[in-house]
Amino acid sequence: MVSRSVKVSLAVFSCLAAMLLSGMIYGWAPIQLFLIQEHQYEELCDQHEKAPCPAQLRKLSNIYTVGSFVIILMALPGGFFLDQVGPQATVALSAILNVIGLVLFGASDSKTFDYFAFSYAVMAAAGALAMFAGFPVSFVLPEYQTLILSGVSCCFDASCIIFQIFYTLNQWTGVSRKGLFWGYSVVAILVMGPIFYFWSLIKAEERRQAEMEGGKDIYVSMSDESTHIASSELEPSDMPLAMPGASEVIATGQGRTAGEDTAPEKDEEDLTHLKLSRQMQSLAFATNLGFTIVGILRATLYIGINGILLGLYGDADTGYAYNNTFGVILPLGVLLAPMISRTVDAVGMLNTMQATNLFSVANFALAMIPNLQVQVVNFIIFAMFRAYLYSCIAAFNAKTFGVETMGRFMGMCNSIGAFGILLQPFIIDAIFGVFHGRPTVMCIIFILIGLALTAAIELYRRHIRRSYGAMLGDTLTSVSSVGLRESVASRESRRSSKGIVFSGRFPSSFRTQSFDDTFGPPPTVRTRAD
Repeated sequence: MVSRSVKVSLAVFSCLAAMLLSGMIYGWAPIQLFLIQEHQYEELCDQHEKAPCPAQLRKLSNIYTVGSFVIILMALPGGFFLDQVGPQATVALSAILNVIGLVLFGASDSKTFDYFAFSYAVMAAAGALAMFAGFPVSFVLPEYQTLILSGVSCCFDASCIIFQIFYTLNQWTGVSRKGLFWGYSVVAILVMGPIFYFWSLIKAEERRQAEMEGGKDIYVSMSDESTHIASSELEPSDMPLAMPGASEVIATGQGRTAGEDTAPEKDEEDLTHLKLSRQMQSLAFATNLGFTIVGILRATLYIGINGILLGLYGDADTGYAYNNTFGVILPLGVLLAPMISRTVDAVGMLNTMQATNLFSVANFALAMIPNLQVQVVNFIIFAMFRAYLYSCIAAFNAKTFGVETMGRFMGMCNSIGAFGILLQPFIIDAIFGVFHGRPTVMCIIFILIGLALTAAIELYRRHIRRSYGAMLGDTLTSVSSVGLRESVASRESRRSSKGIVFSGRFPSSFRTQSFDDTFGPPPTVRTRAD
């Protein structure tokens, strides 16, 4: 038996890996400043141009463009890779790519060894894999599933601060870029190595249990559809007690009316027993995909227009103090992981998604107020929205679709959601060209989009409640018919020993006190046909 300390250590190191390695490429601004101070690509400038010149800045910008494209592109193949080979191999590949990327970036030089873009792309791919490898840990400690998913997602957001730390260390101590990146490659090994080891212990225990019990590997076949049996084929004692109301039905033969607008606890849907193709056709997938596309677009757009807004409100007069404040507040979303976990556990997944959406609506509403002090409050709201957004996407996929397909759903949601980012340049062009540099109209449009998303989530909630009502009705019908057949067969057997045999519905004239004491009254249900 794997000790609990091993599982907890795995969760801690997985969050640490996400914090240190997963999204650090998004901290591009300090690295760009780092390279400018080293005169990288300065040879592209004309003799009469003062560095940094446009050609140099475009070349540096291309490095970030390649990296940000790769980390998005890796979402889908990374998710499939995780589902096919498991988290241990994903951790190993991430560690190898991180070391390669860090070493190459540290050694690169624009004149003699120009591998900046390539190494940045390798670090981006490694970061995507590091984040994805952290998600299955939530199934090792299911009682802390939401907390772990929130922790990994929030740590991914906060990892953009790593390169700011690099730049600060360079300014304070004079340590070179090569020294920083090569030293950090050792940190990557020290963080990813224990994760690989902890997974090996867990997998060894799973194999041992499978050999002893003749079962299946817990990670690979946790939600194997072949293990699920239709409720109509189950005996009353075999009915799934996890379904709300089922235990009441089994115990008393009575329950809520089929087709009523009832709901499972917290309006959550479990589709883990379905095949991937069926899961992709579900309204759950469509809802989370819409939530992801709209959420990612709003998150990236606000970051893009925030500087425009602050400039309109007079940030230049403060020496861009509020712009710097935004950069400090943004990574602090990592501190919200416990709060996000408690929110999901307390009010449910859909209510948490609604709260997340309202954070964004409030964010764009406050963005229209021309007051810099108000914008500091807005920075905090946006940091909360961003942390909740990525945590909700991961938690919804885990709770609804399960560990077997979670990687693929995370990959699909992030990859498709990334196409929404392609709208951002056109939106910013519209702000300057159509709206004369004022984002007010665009903020109103995104407030309306947020309200529409609220309605879409509520429609999905109604779908869950209707589906649950129908499922409960089918279960009641199945339980009553099975119970009645058993009652009839048992009564016939006892009567036949006395020479009394009958068939068909059980006559009310033969309902004796002893029969009622033994079997209870016949269950009464209402179905849609009633």
